[in-house]
Order: sequence, then structure tokens, then C-alpha cells
Amino acid sequence: IIRQFLRQVPHHVSAMQLLADIGLRLGVLDDAEFLLEAATRFEPDNVLVRVDYIQALRKRQKFHDALAQAKRLLDGDPDSLKFRSIYAVECMQTGDYDEALRVFDQILVQAPHDPVTLTSKGHALKTQGRYQDAVESYRAALSSHPQYGEAYYSLANLKVYSFSEEELQNMRTQCDNADLSYTDRVYLNFALGKACEDVDDYSEAFQRYRLGNVLKKSQSRYDADDMSADMAAQR
Repeated sequence: IIRQFLRQVPHHVSAMQLLADIGLRLGVLDDAEFLLEAATRFEPDNVLVRVDYIQALRKRQKFHDALAQAKRLLDGDPDSLKFRSIYAVECMQTGDYDEALRVFDQILVQAPHDPVTLTSKGHALKTQGRYQDAVESYRAALSSHPQYGEAYYSLANLKVYSFSEEELQNMRTQCDNADLSYTDRVYLNFALGKACEDVDDYSEAFQRYRLGNVLKKSQSRYDADDMSADMAAQR
């Protein structure tokens, strides 16, 4: 429907953005990048389009191009915490962790309890090998937002961190929270699976891994049978 509409109104930026979003969701990344690049030319000051364009570039692993676009956003509004965060994340993608940490710390001066920034800072610290600092950043994220599943998952993914019994119970409590978001629930189940595995509770570990995989698969288009059929057809 959108393609038919764009044949009649080829420069309609909102339609291009919507079609690109569908492409990003379905993994048609080259088309999404092309559409969003064109949209930024038609409306260079459209912030939402440029943010989507950065996402498309990142997914296509064009990290330096994404960083250039993030820098353009930040130059246009240096006080925007959102643009600072996007810029810091793209710095990480290009390996400039010192700059990323500098910007994350700037953000945390104004938003000291933001769990997303604290978790992103933890990622940068972990990559630098500063594991204890990373742990403190992840735990600070959980102190401000106990439901934030990515912070639990990041702690589990450190491999050098052992959850306390209190933390295990907190994760179980959050998994039972009916208001927990889909993404947080996926992260929490995988984190709890790893935590249970570490204390030799393999029964619950398998249960949590299974729940995490069921949730993840419900949002995935991947099908092993379809993939095998496609590969056979190609041969």
C-alpha cells in the first residue's frame, strides 16, 4: 500500500519513513537505508528521520557514517540529552570509548539516575576491561529502576559476576510483575537462567532459558524449516 502511495507522491517523507521502518523490522536494511537517506535530503531538519537513518546505518554496520550523522544532530542542539546519548553510543560503535564515557558522564550530571545511560556506560567500561566499574554502573541502573532487565542481563553476561540470593529473588519477583515490558522480561529470564546455572540450579535455569527463548521467538521471523528450504532451493 505504501509503495503504491509513493508512486503517486514520491517525495512524501512520512511515507518513506514508514516504509523504511517496515524494512528495518523485516531485515531489508539496504532499502531502509536508501529511503531514509533520501528522506534526509528532502527534509534535512527532520530529527526523527535522521534518528531512524542513524539506526539503519548502525544495523548495516556503517558505524563511521552513523557517527557523522549523530555528530550533525548534536551540533544542531548541543543541549539535547537524547542527541548526546545517540552520539555517545555511536562513539562506542567506532571504538572511541573515552569520548563515549566523557559524554555519558555529562548526561549523568543532569540525569544521574537514568538507567539507560548507566547501562550504556557499563558497556563502555566493560569493553575497556574495567569490570568492577562496570558492575557499579549496572547496579546503579538497577537501584534507580529495578525492572530494567538489560542491566541484569549485562551483569550476567560479565561472566565474572555472581548474583546474591537477594538479587536472585529480586529477579524472580520482577519476572512475576504483570507490568514488566516485553524486552525487560526477555532480558530478565535469560539473566536469571545464567544466575541459576551458576549456583547449579539447573532445573530453574532450563526453565528460564526456555521462557526467554519462547518470548524471543514470538517476535522473530526466523524459521529453521523455511531457512533450510530456502538454502535447498538456492542449491
